[in-house]
Amino acid sequence: APITNADSQSPTAPANLGSSLVHANDFTLNWTASSDNVGVSSYDIYKNGVFFGSTSTTSLLINGLTAATAYSMTVKAKDATGNVSSSSSTLNVTTLDNIAPASPSSLSTTDKSFNSFALNWLASTDNIAVTGYDVYKDGALYGSTVTTSLIVTGLSSGLTYAMTVIAKDAAGNSSAASLGLGVQTLDNVPPNAPIALISSLKDNVSFMLNWTASTDNIAVTGYDVYKDGVLYGSTATTSLSISGLTSGVTYTMTVKAKDAAGNISVASAYSDETIPLSSTTATLNPTADTNSSGDVTAGTNTTLTCSKSVYIYEKFDLSAYSGTISSAKLRMYEATTRSGGYTMTVSKTSNDTWVEGGTKPTKSTSITTQSMAGKVGYVEVDLTSHVTSKLSSNKLVSVALSTSVTANITFNSRQNSANKPELVVVSLPSDNQAPTRPLNLAITAKTLYTFTLIWSASTDNVGVTGYDVYKDGVFYATTATNSISLQNLVPYTTYRMSIKAKDAAGYFSSASSNLDVQTDSATGLVDGLMEKVRIYPNPVEKELFLELNSHENLLITVMDLNGRILKLSSSKFSPDGKYSMDVSDLQSGVYIIQVRGEKKAFNCQFMKK
Repeated sequence: APITNADSQSPTAPANLGSSLVHANDFTLNWTASSDNVGVSSYDIYKNGVFFGSTSTTSLLINGLTAATAYSMTVKAKDATGNVSSSSSTLNVTTLDNIAPASPSSLSTTDKSFNSFALNWLASTDNIAVTGYDVYKDGALYGSTVTTSLIVTGLSSGLTYAMTVIAKDAAGNSSAASLGLGVQTLDNVPPNAPIALISSLKDNVSFMLNWTASTDNIAVTGYDVYKDGVLYGSTATTSLSISGLTSGVTYTMTVKAKDAAGNISVASAYSDETIPLSSTTATLNPTADTNSSGDVTAGTNTTLTCSKSVYIYEKFDLSAYSGTISSAKLRMYEATTRSGGYTMTVSKTSNDTWVEGGTKPTKSTSITTQSMAGKVGYVEVDLTSHVTSKLSSNKLVSVALSTSVTANITFNSRQNSANKPELVVVSLPSDNQAPTRPLNLAITAKTLYTFTLIWSASTDNVGVTGYDVYKDGVFYATTATNSISLQNLVPYTTYRMSIKAKDAAGYFSSASSNLDVQTDSATGLVDGLMEKVRIYPNPVEKELFLELNSHENLLITVMDLNGRILKLSSSKFSPDGKYSMDVSDLQSGVYIIQVRGEKKAFNCQFMKK
């Protein structure tokens, strides 16, 4: 039989290696089929030079891989005889990156302002590389950066923002969010000004100042209270007790709100608070008293009884009384101690003209009630409104007393030798209103040494009797008119003027607004020209300076007000126009300085401290 030769021809090498469906841990390797003289039976696949597997098709799933790792792939074809082709060209395939960066850490801020801050953090790490960061403000993406900081702008003053950062890589992997950081911008928004200033509990030395709370973008932490423009005190509440005051004086009160950042509101509208003049207290005993039944010896009994159905009548005469009532209290002395409490009712009577032993009045409408629980001895009932109404009519106050119990309660009568019924009346003078504050301060006839201060006249419910004038906060003089001339002033000096109006009752208005007035500068003829001369400081302690535009030598003389020469100095021409003289050896007082040139001279006063 004939002998057949075995197949010794190898397949052609696989070509056109490619990858598809690349993932983090696998991909599919593809290639073009090899050819063979008989036929290709399979393909051997090599990963990084090491046999990976075989297949009879032209593709194979390469799995069990590491993410973000490059692999070198080759393929060899073989036939049934076992002939193997040469290796294909190498194909490098990198698996996808599915590893997220670590979360950013240690968030912090720098360069914080009212509307921005710089957010900073420590760099994240990644298996490949971090390519950037996304910054979130209050849960919403604010911006992105490739560095580890970002300027956050466009913010509101004093608000707190929740900041987080997420790291990301080139594959699109994002880290978990960082721990949040609350960042509050600086607060530069002041509170609103307090409003509705009002006083309460006013007496002749103090009062309580109250106001409506201010609002703030964050929170109001307190209030500064000013009396006549000077800080009086601070409080965290909406009221402050103002004490140590002088009766008859009007104080100008303002309040400013403040917050934790130190922002301070504008001042509230001012409230002028007049301290009442000293009150007077009168204790009146009844001119008549009786009860509604059983008073058979009216006018001689030392006690009277009342109950739910039996009434005590008390009458007081205010005909000799004048003034404005601030309080009136009826005081009754309970003669016997009673266990348990009761309520006393004080009512009007049918008339005020009844007399003891005559026709008794009847109880009319209730004025007030007062719990007597736990009270012994004198008991008090406030009758201010009722007494005030009687003071403006017939000045007779008649009341009926009853209780809430059926048993009789015994009180001392006016005939008792001790602890008689009393009507205690506290009053103010009939004029309890201060003048209005002077307005529209202005000056006329101003010179080196004088000026006239004028203002709009104040008004008063009775009449303004005069004005007190203050210079630099110190009382200067009193005038009955709305103008005053100030004399013996220092040239080129500023004086702060204010006025208070007063009336015959002794009330003073609040101070006017301040007016700053500067006296004229000295002027004289030097080199035949009118030049302005400045002398400073004035008042002076040691060295006195002169400035003038002179082009000649000068003789400078200091004299007292009687013209006696005390100091003499010849000064050569000074290009800068400045001259000086040591006056430290002069005693305190007012002096004349004379500057004499070749043609003219001028005099000016100065004050030595």
